Amino acid sequence: MKSPDFRIRTFLRRKFAKGRKSIKLGIRKNEHMYWVKKDIPRHRLRRWRTLRQSGRRTSIMNKKITFDASAIEVIAFDLDGTLIDTSEAMYEVNHDVFEEAIANGDADEQPSKETIRSVFGMTGEEAWKKVAPDMDESAQERYKKPHDDLLHRKMESRSYALEGVPELLKRLSGTYELATASNCGEAYLDRVLRIDGLKGLIRYPLCAGSVGAQRKSEVLAELLRQSGRRPEQVLMVGDRKSDIDAALAVGMPSVGIRSAFAEPGELEKANATVDHIGELEHVLRPSAVGTSEPSRT
Repeated sequence: MKSPDFRIRTFLRRKFAKGRKSIKLGIRKNEHMYWVKKDIPRHRLRRWRTLRQSGRRTSIMNKKITFDASAIEVIAFDLDGTLIDTSEAMYEVNHDVFEEAIANGDADEQPSKETIRSVFGMTGEEAWKKVAPDMDESAQERYKKPHDDLLHRKMESRSYALEGVPELLKRLSGTYELATASNCGEAYLDRVLRIDGLKGLIRYPLCAGSVGAQRKSEVLAELLRQSGRRPEQVLMVGDRKSDIDAALAVGMPSVGIRSAFAEPGELEKANATVDHIGELEHVLRPSAVGTSEPSRT
């Protein structure tokens, strides 16, 4: 596989024609910044300056939109990495729980932050197998409740919503029916929606815990049943491969949100990708179908 910087250089060479104004362009890819000096069309440079001054983000690495946005009637959202970021709370909770497990001889060491981040989007059982692979199942069961209780208390203390998410959902709820499709438990989902006053905006608050699902595709299948919509009328929005694969399994289109949790290549099968959930509204414009996303003027 080609390195990220090679792919970026290749992209820029193809994207911009010769004989244009040369600037130093910063591209952020997987938490790394690549600086490339390239010839940029003056009209594009003026637009970027305007966007920068207005505080809006620019995105030149996104793939084309390959679904009919005008057909969408329901939007289903993943939670962590898409609507919220509870990573700091997760680090603290896991540290406290594994500190006790180590003292009791049930674990040898703390899971790394990288390991904890990698389990976002997994079901509880999958996550425990990843963060504590050497812990037997009976020991895992003993620590699950303290883990969940600690996390729930932290979730009650403050909002973990990503910037602009409550406002975005309020705007979208005027046009679309909104849903959640998460691998979390029902109590966790309830706290997430209640703390930011979003409960009334979500028409279908679904998660693995509420529908007894083992996989996210089962949550989406239940959403189709409850909403009475066809797969092409429901859009899945998430930041991990599990979100995109679940949508594919039931025939739904999907939008991938680039987050700190995803590994390179996880969103390749998404019908569209954006750098921030705030760009979702640009993707949903029916006129944007078949064009480079997001369209900004």
